[in-house]
Amino acid sequence: MLLKVIMRSASAFVITLALFATVFSSAVDPTPAVAGVTPHCGDASGDGIVNSLDAAIVLQYVAGLTTPNVPDAQLDPDGNNQVDARDVALILQATAHYYHVRDFRCHL
Repeated sequence: MLLKVIMRSASAFVITLALFATVFSSAVDPTPAVAGVTPHCGDASGDGIVNSLDAAIVLQYVAGLTTPNVPDAQLDPDGNNQVDARDVALILQATAHYYHVRDFRCHL
């Protein structure tokens, strides 16, 4: 039980830190998708790697600040056909190794 509380607290801290950094920094410029890279669910930058940069890009997309150069389905790791804050949280959890990218349910 204590481990679950610690993991939830750590996850909430990571998400809060990412949101804070995104709000108080300049907008992340979504890099163009790299030619020849296989699309990965959650990979908003199109570089073939799912990391915190992708979470920042999806968060800015949800806020209407940017438009990534990848299909919306690639930005929707929970597979509910809506790109929202839950998708940002899943990407951050995958980055922190609380969730595995292979468990994402994008409709690519």
